[in-house]
Amino acid sequence: MLRKRAIVTLCLSLILGATQSASAVSGAGVLFLRIAAGARAAGMGEAFVAVADDAAATHWNPAGLGQYPLYSRWLEFEPADGRMISQAVVVRSVSLGGGEATYDVWAISEGKLIRFSGGKWETEVPLPPEVTEIYSLCAQDENLWLATDQGLFRNSLTGWKPVVAPTDDGWIVEKINDIHVTAGPRVWLATDDGVKVYNGRQWVRFGVESGLPSPKVLRVYFVNLRQGWAVTAAGLARLDGEIFDEAEQVTALIGETIPRLAARFIGTKDEVRIARAAEEIRQFNGLEGDELAPGTILRIPYRLAFESEITCLTVDVLGRLWVGTEQGLKSFGGKKWKSFGYRAHTVAESMPLSAIAEMYLGPRSTQTRTEAFTNWTARYNNLSPDETIQTGRTIYLYSSPAGGPIRSLLANGRKVYVGSKYGFLVYDDGRWGRVYQAGLDHVDGVAVALAGRDLWFFAPGKVVSHAHGWSEVTFMLAKWLPNLAPDMYYGYFSLVTHMEGTGTIGANVTILSYGRVDRTEEGSPDVVGSFSPMDFSFGLSYGTRLTSNLAAGLTAKVIYSHLSDQGAGREMGSGTATAFGLDAGLLYRTPLSRLTLGAALTNLGPDITYIDADQSDPLPRNLALGLAYRLVDSPYNRLTLTGEINKDLVDWGGDASTEFKQVIYNLGIEYWYAGLVALRAGYIYDEDGDIKTPTVGGGLSLKGVRIDLAYIPSVREGQVMADIPRGSLTVRF
Repeated sequence: MLRKRAIVTLCLSLILGATQSASAVSGAGVLFLRIAAGARAAGMGEAFVAVADDAAATHWNPAGLGQYPLYSRWLEFEPADGRMISQAVVVRSVSLGGGEATYDVWAISEGKLIRFSGGKWETEVPLPPEVTEIYSLCAQDENLWLATDQGLFRNSLTGWKPVVAPTDDGWIVEKINDIHVTAGPRVWLATDDGVKVYNGRQWVRFGVESGLPSPKVLRVYFVNLRQGWAVTAAGLARLDGEIFDEAEQVTALIGETIPRLAARFIGTKDEVRIARAAEEIRQFNGLEGDELAPGTILRIPYRLAFESEITCLTVDVLGRLWVGTEQGLKSFGGKKWKSFGYRAHTVAESMPLSAIAEMYLGPRSTQTRTEAFTNWTARYNNLSPDETIQTGRTIYLYSSPAGGPIRSLLANGRKVYVGSKYGFLVYDDGRWGRVYQAGLDHVDGVAVALAGRDLWFFAPGKVVSHAHGWSEVTFMLAKWLPNLAPDMYYGYFSLVTHMEGTGTIGANVTILSYGRVDRTEEGSPDVVGSFSPMDFSFGLSYGTRLTSNLAAGLTAKVIYSHLSDQGAGREMGSGTATAFGLDAGLLYRTPLSRLTLGAALTNLGPDITYIDADQSDPLPRNLALGLAYRLVDSPYNRLTLTGEINKDLVDWGGDASTEFKQVIYNLGIEYWYAGLVALRAGYIYDEDGDIKTPTVGGGLSLKGVRIDLAYIPSVREGQVMADIPRGSLTVRF
């Protein structure tokens, strides 16, 4: 007789110690869904519903997909004592083995240096000896570079170190206006005596003899040793190779004149400005007329594209130069300039500039606002505020914050983050948007920085960080009950990935193979064949953040159970069944900053049927409630305590004493040192199932790859789920 049901029931009852089903006599089917996925959770006493911060969250609590590190996170800090930030950078302080890092914020506030480290502000940061004034600062990995009235200093983990001066006269003759650091590291300085670059051993100087239009350099930005830009007192210059050039070579098209070429290069329709630019181009190239033969090469100074002082520079992944000025943002792709934040306006009939401003502002017009708008427009278009604009002339009117004073720029891939006086903006491959989180759309964007994968935004009275969500994949394969069935295996695979602005999605596969099982004739012990029973599920998960402290998630799964390849006796079923299940979870970060509460309802769905509805089995429905408390949270040491209770909902409805007896209690602890090495321990207490056992585990993480091990030791005679090691591999990317 086919012993399918008896064999499978035996196997499932033996794994109850790992599945945390409500009791050894649970009436549920497909109990493989309750096996602890991931060796990390197994080592923590299987108390993971309030942690759920890796790819195994698709099994334990899909709400974990809505919290960091699987979901983006915004954090906001205010400088201590009402300090106002004017410049800021982010410096790596500790590199953790898990692919993460911790960062410190260094900022200039009211002429003093302040620092945010380990969750606290330090407002009395010691300066290098004899330093009384700070000019600028720049960061590269774990190094901070500080330009002062006593020269250039580097701060690393060992403290301040002076950098040797470029000349024998020392730093007393140098005036550092700006710093930029490239790979190497190479430190580029903008000084009153040209551009100077330091490679760690010696200095190299670029002056007017190297093509700079003026020895006084105000801003610098370099891509590498041979490409970069410098802002001088006489205009912008470009390094291409070993020399600078203040002009771009432009080739005339068919029928093109100098005025047309000027309009195309500068990107303007203002005929008055075009005429002025054309005159300068003629003088710069030693020409007299406007006509040009096709293919004629002219040199056009970059300075002609600017209406006001340059404030900041960056270069994006496509090689485009982005320039912030006191009156708006510009970009240069190698052939022409493009301005942002202004709208061309052609005057229909002659009128004073103030009348144009009043008409443009419409109902928002007030005397103060009209006067300010008039002055701004006059400055941008090189006009007098009381000037009358003639019929047919095109001028440019302010239309968005991209046309205001630009304080900071950051290129990150195809995106460019713009810190304007009126809020942070983002340019994403042709589309403009605002950075709305934490009120960043209406602050003075004094600085923006990229640290690893994280973005940092700085306003005078606010610091906001945006940590991008990680993608993860985890895999676990364990030999299940080797002392009883050497060919019985459990496998789990999960993949999660974050989609910015949408949420985090995941997929998981769980499989339990029961090995080869003999088939006998009905009424006879003779073996006539064999079959391989197995259980399988595939789930799709989604998690998102509902509020700043509350995350929710769902998992929908398809369950396939293959207990036999044919029926038995008079039973007409095929020995296989398919069912559908749903998991739902919540995670709440309480006002106690280190305490998280978690809840998950798992395996909700209709019964699974092998033969007929009267013999169907319910899914192993379960309610899990837990908490996790980060007892220690520092860059080098993290200690987390977890607790959880699980209640089987299949046999719900008995007396209170029975219900409490069926509750399973789980306790766990996890310690990480510098994100490299983890130690874990836990305890599982299931009175009804007679499971009272400790668990131990550990982990090793390096550069985004984590290996976890777990083990349930044998503590009493007859303990079925003892001496079984488990291991899992997790990769973060």
